[in-house]
Amino acid sequence: MQYLDHYLQYGYVSSDAEEEGASFTVTYAYDDYLLSGISTLLGKSSDAKSALARSQRWRESISLGAST
Repeated sequence: MQYLDHYLQYGYVSSDAEEEGASFTVTYAYDDYLLSGISTLLGKSSDAKSALARSQRWRESISLGAST
């Protein structure tokens, strides 16, 4: 998966690494959310908790103070 290392290290894929970094970030966060649910079903509560926490990192790619 392209840019996965960057996502795992920083919590997002920056636009410095990839012009469409926000899109990659949201995709990986969604994947983590789904992984959390699967881990829960499998009884892997620690894995589920970690994946769910990572799934919230998409917020790191948004600058709330940015002007449009």
